[in-house]
Amino acid sequence: MWRPRGELQEALTVAGLTTLVALAVTAWVSPQALRDVWPSSRRDFAERAIRMELVSLAQAQERYFARTGRYAYDLTSIPWQSGYNLFVRVREADSAGFRATASSGGTAKVDCEILVSRARHATAALDSAAVACGSGRRR
Repeated sequence: MWRPRGELQEALTVAGLTTLVALAVTAWVSPQALRDVWPSSRRDFAERAIRMELVSLAQAQERYFARTGRYAYDLTSIPWQSGYNLFVRVREADSAGFRATASSGGTAKVDCEILVSRARHATAALDSAAVACGSGRRR
């Protein structure tokens, strides 16, 4: 197994220690500064993952809409698949818009929903702000 020696080993060690010290000082001075970098809990991580997945789904739906003139109700109609183990369901879909929900399982249970309408989409970009999340029961 290759291992760095001499100056390279010292440089890697110093870089690693510098990074750890910087993170520790940042956490001590301003814990909120690490919030965007390091999720504070599994629930935060799950929520961020679901938000990204629903935005990805919305982008795939937009490509499908450009080809067919309507949004897909059946997820197998569009070339999209969740990268996480999520329960994703399209609740409504037609030529005016679509509504989809996603849920995570396990101890970090999160339910999120995205609603995209042609009128709203014309003035707003698709981003994670368009996703509403909360904890609760699976519908």
